Amino acid sequence: MMIPLKVHKYQIRRSSLFAIIPRYETDRFELSTPLSLHDFNELRLGLSARYGFFTLGTDKLGAFLGLNNFDGFDFYMMVKINFKRGRCKDRLVEICNE
Repeated sequence: MMIPLKVHKYQIRRSSLFAIIPRYETDRFELSTPLSLHDFNELRLGLSARYGFFTLGTDKLGAFLGLNNFDGFDFYMMVKINFKRGRCKDRLVEICNE
């Protein structure tokens, strides 16, 4: 849940958001369907899929499929980069033992 706070008269206003995101997830695959309520009046359904390190998704599936008035849609993709863990710790132990 996000509720914007007004701290200045001249600020960019972000819409309020309440979201429930059910998902099915394994190590290599994830499928989620975000259901969100924007400004407490606009209901949106989305779809997101991840395989390995690559994710594709949208938060406005209705607009993307032509199920409601088209006032825009969003589409996102993500590439996750994992760094090898434990390497710094091993090197630190070597330095301390010298």
